[in-house]
Amino acid sequence: MMMTYLASKQALGQRHEDLEEYAEREGREWIRRMLQGHYELRGAVERAVRARGSDGVLRTFRRPSSRLMLSIVALVDNPRLAYQAHGVEGLRPMDAALNLPCEMYSHVVRRVAAEKVACDSYETKGEVS
Repeated sequence: MMMTYLASKQALGQRHEDLEEYAEREGREWIRRMLQGHYELRGAVERAVRARGSDGVLRTFRRPSSRLMLSIVALVDNPRLAYQAHGVEGLRPMDAALNLPCEMYSHVVRRVAAEKVACDSYETKGEVS
């Protein structure tokens, strides 16, 4: 536990940068575990629905599935139900309920990347005439 470590003799002898790195690493892992636990809870309480696609086909076969997503803190797994029928693409209503992006990267990861690219594109390299 972080509180125990930060009160330890070892931590009391560390430099601030080592403590900051520890806090960032362990803090992110704690946040990832909390986020993962929430997704697992949502998956566990997901109720079965009648899944009819925009193509009009009712998906009658239901199975557990999951999806990996890179969040701002780390990789998390989103358990959810998949609804399928022969010859058509499956549906996963939990994806819509969570507003999951089509890509593996969360909306926050994509936003942070876009902000970084936008900021970096204005930085000058070398001398400006």
